[in-house]
Amino acid sequence: MWYVIHTMSGLEQKCMQQCQEYIDETAYHEMFIPIYKTKKHFKKEWHEVEKPLFPGYLFVDTDEIEPIMTGLKKFRQYTKLLKDGDVISPVKKEEQDLVLYGSGDREFHFHYANDFGG
Repeated sequence: MWYVIHTMSGLEQKCMQQCQEYIDETAYHEMFIPIYKTKKHFKKEWHEVEKPLFPGYLFVDTDEIEPIMTGLKKFRQYTKLLKDGDVISPVKKEEQDLVLYGSGDREFHFHYANDFGG
């Protein structure tokens, strides 16, 4: 099941690195940050950039959430598991499918079409 870890926006990658350092890798199947690719105009040219699809969030696929909770307590980075009331709730199957099949690839890269140059 997927669970969502909330952290500070802009620190998703740093948080994921710390999670991978402090949480036993056998406690989860994978940890990821869905990203999207878009174009940004700077230095007089259009450049492809990658941004988090859900700023401030990363996902962990695990069968047991307790080792993840324990690992999150081991470092200072602001983190908390997303809850529904007082219960840590996994991402629903339909929502997982939206991320999996909406991205078009297993790396969770989304591509937005736009009419901006390039």
